[in-house]
Amino acid sequence: MLKLQNADPNDVEAQKQIEDEIRKGLIEANYQTALENCPEFFGQVTMLYIETKVNGHKVQAFVDSGAQSTIISKDCAEKCNIMHLLDTRFAGMAVGVGSSRILGRVHIADLQVVEPNGKSHTLHCSFTVLEDNKVDLLFGLDNLKRH
Repeated sequence: MLKLQNADPNDVEAQKQIEDEIRKGLIEANYQTALENCPEFFGQVTMLYIETKVNGHKVQAFVDSGAQSTIISKDCAEKCNIMHLLDTRFAGMAVGVGSSRILGRVHIADLQVVEPNGKSHTLHCSFTVLEDNKVDLLFGLDNLKRH
């Protein structure tokens, strides 16, 4: 660094190296401040799953604030006995991280959120039914905002 400080101030390469050293110092200071004040930023975050019941059937729901809609797989909707409420006018394609065929929408059905202590809360939710989904129930932003 001393060599850089004593370099010709008109030398473009020396100025770039000085700028880079200053930037590295700022990044290190920022890192140390975050470690000291917010150590939780450096822990591993696990996905958030909650115990629910849809139409009385137990379903583990994945809470996803990045998903616009609450999604239920066709298989799960069949197990929960809500497919007879499917409105196919809302069929189409879901595109995001992947893509899947939307079979339609169940406009309202009861979803119970079960707390670890066993207490439950019943919510009225809408569900977009996907033909195939890796998750049975994805609790999305639409219902997060509503409830």
